[in-house]
Amino acid sequence: MTEAKKPATKKAEAGAKKTQKAGQKKPLGRPSKYTDDLGQKICELIVQGRSLQSIARMDDMPCLATLCNWLNGNQAFLDQYEKARVAQADTLADQIMDLADQEPERHPVTGAIDGAAVQLQKLRIDARKWVAAKLKPKKYGDRVETTVKGDADNPLHVLYGQIAGSGLQPNKLIGDDDE
Repeated sequence: MTEAKKPATKKAEAGAKKTQKAGQKKPLGRPSKYTDDLGQKICELIVQGRSLQSIARMDDMPCLATLCNWLNGNQAFLDQYEKARVAQADTLADQIMDLADQEPERHPVTGAIDGAAVQLQKLRIDARKWVAAKLKPKKYGDRVETTVKGDADNPLHVLYGQIAGSGLQPNKLIGDDDE
């Protein structure tokens, strides 16, 4: 008969007895600091236009890896986060309007509009437009229209005529062996 390994110290022995009494395994890793209030605060910052990385850089917020783990492991937080991202698109649209209404910087000596400042402003607007289009494509995305031309009442007849005019044998294509 083999004997079970015994803990090396009295402290470890006491901990092993507690675990055995509870009949549960001890959870691995540090306990999560996630709370509903913290999740709500993070989502409010996202709606205000903040990126997940900028939120992670804040002093009172968890690091980016922790935020990603919470998104992967907490369905309620993920749902709240996805709604916040969709709402963020409207904030970005508002920011676009504000940026477009700002007068570009002028050269300090000549008073002429600085071309580099105009390009920077355009870049900031385009970046926000792109993100808004990805977050809310139906509202801010490019509209793609597909139109079908031809005889709406008899589209196969039009196709048959196009094949017949091409020198192909349409009867062979559709399985009709009557020539």
